[in-house]
Amino acid sequence: MDHLLAELKQNASHSTTRTFIQCIGAICRQAGHRVGEHLQRIMPMIVQYSKVENDDELREYCIQAFESFVCRCPKEVTPYIPTITELCLGFICYDPNYNYGSDDEDEFMETDLEEEDE
Repeated sequence: MDHLLAELKQNASHSTTRTFIQCIGAICRQAGHRVGEHLQRIMPMIVQYSKVENDDELREYCIQAFESFVCRCPKEVTPYIPTITELCLGFICYDPNYNYGSDDEDEFMETDLEEEDE
């Protein structure tokens, strides 16, 4: 775990960061009781990475790691539950496939009507 956390702190690239977070989550799923003692060092880093803009895949891996912590280390993760809940509630409202600031719907409607007229 020390090696994974040291590599995660280096933040060489987004792809390696995703890999290390996935690895921590996988280790927690298999040996959660051993990861619990490291949560005080793990959680701040993963919370920080979950807030990275424009990387939905990294955010997804962070949420999967949170899930592993809650399922496999329930006692140790208890102090972090409000933070996890707040992050998840913020992300549950976000849909990466929805175009929030566009008026394309009006254009779609016009195109749709023109096709019906033909």
